[in-house]
Amino acid sequence: MKFCRVHQDKTADGWKHFVQGCGDFSEFTWYPAELQPRFQRYRARKTIMTKREKQLPEFQRPKKWFKPTEWQKVKKMKVFGLTTSTGKQLVFEVPNGKGNFDSAKWATYLKKRVGPFLKKAFPDKRSFRLLLDGEGLLHAPEAKGAMRQLNINILEKWPAHSGELNPQEHVWATTEDDLRTLENGKESFQDWKKLVITAAKMYKSPEKLVGMMARKVRECLERKGASLNE
Repeated sequence: MKFCRVHQDKTADGWKHFVQGCGDFSEFTWYPAELQPRFQRYRARKTIMTKREKQLPEFQRPKKWFKPTEWQKVKKMKVFGLTTSTGKQLVFEVPNGKGNFDSAKWATYLKKRVGPFLKKAFPDKRSFRLLLDGEGLLHAPEAKGAMRQLNINILEKWPAHSGELNPQEHVWATTEDDLRTLENGKESFQDWKKLVITAAKMYKSPEKLVGMMARKVRECLERKGASLNE
């Protein structure tokens, strides 16, 4: 509530002038060909049905989709996405799994990928303000040092445990749907990872994403701080 009250007077255009981009991490899951039929069946969206239909076996979802040995064949890809206030998008893979990605590696990505991208997207700007979640490695000393070198500032006092406020979450929601439309279920993991990047860049009207913060702040205040996902 405190965060939203500070920014409640900003319009969509105001946010687009105040923040140059919003970014976030997300994970996507690859299922090998032999598991695709069950995955496609179980991931079907919820639908309206009668009480009688809810009891039918064909509408029951198992608590566990696959056996432990089958889950070992499943792989995940972690990506970072950044959408600017002008609608430009940066999406790239980052290491996944415990111990594979830390603030030092993130600092390297800031210098090699994020910084150059922002300079190209905003050639007339000398400094940049980004909206990023409170994930620890994004704000660790190594990362802060890299951002100082690149003149990147993070939007201050971002409320903890409020990922739904970050507009980049909308990109991830459509990425999942577009990804499952693009894949044929027979791709190798390496080929599938290319589809993830393609799907993320299929988001419609990315130039409106940062401005969406005006609506999100208003909704948060109307809900008195309750999660926007509730």
